[in-house]
Amino acid sequence: MEILNQFGFDIKLFAAQIVNFLVIAFVFKRFLYKPLLAVLSKRKSTIKQGLLDAEKAQKALEEAESKKDEVLSKAGKEAERIINESKNQAASNRELMLEDTKKEIASMMEATKAQIELEKENFKKEAKNMSLEIAKQVLNSTLSSLFDNKEKEIIVKKSISKIKQHE
Repeated sequence: MEILNQFGFDIKLFAAQIVNFLVIAFVFKRFLYKPLLAVLSKRKSTIKQGLLDAEKAQKALEEAESKKDEVLSKAGKEAERIINESKNQAASNRELMLEDTKKEIASMMEATKAQIELEKENFKKEAKNMSLEIAKQVLNSTLSSLFDNKEKEIIVKKSISKIKQHE
């Protein structure tokens, strides 16, 4: 032990230093190391959870993107179908309108033809009445110098009845 004394080594001091070291190690482990490990562990789990959440968010984003593309595709197809349906409906409506217009024109033509025929008949009747009236006046003026009023009336009535029979 003398050798140790020669080098300035004191066992009591060394033992006190070991005790101090053990006390500091115990305090460090108890009050600093464990809370520090707990904070690190908590932070590690928070980071892990953040990574898991980020992965979930990424998957949700990818799913949303695929659903968005799918919805847009469906919407495009639906819009195209609606446009085609509208075009077909418009063509169908146009054909129906053309048919209705043709029927209406045909109906108007028939009504016009009937009106023309009616006016034609009325014109014939008027012309006939006018010709009878003219014939009556001609007979009256011709016969008034040849016959008296009674005979003239009889001859005019007979002549008019003969003209009516020839119609």
